[in-house]
Amino acid sequence: MQFHVGHVALNFYLHRIKKAKSPRCQQCGASCETVHHYLFECQAWKQERWMLGKALRRKATSLQHILSSPEGVEELLRYVGWTECLKAMLGAKLSLI
Repeated sequence: MQFHVGHVALNFYLHRIKKAKSPRCQQCGASCETVHHYLFECQAWKQERWMLGKALRRKATSLQHILSSPEGVEELLRYVGWTECLKAMLGAKLSLI
């Protein structure tokens, strides 16, 4: 649900709630680290995005499919685990993925 509404521990949201100094992506320096940027654009996660694409094929470019289908959510959780980007927020739960 947090990915749907953008309330996930990425700098764009954290900056909005005054928990980060900047909305910039710390991985690649892009101006805003949004859900879309994290899943589809960030060059730091190129290899992880490739693995997501390999699993979901054409549907890997559909945010709706990734966030709404059981297959998409499962692969999203793997992607989050691979990137370890949200490790501080999820902590030990990532090891379950």
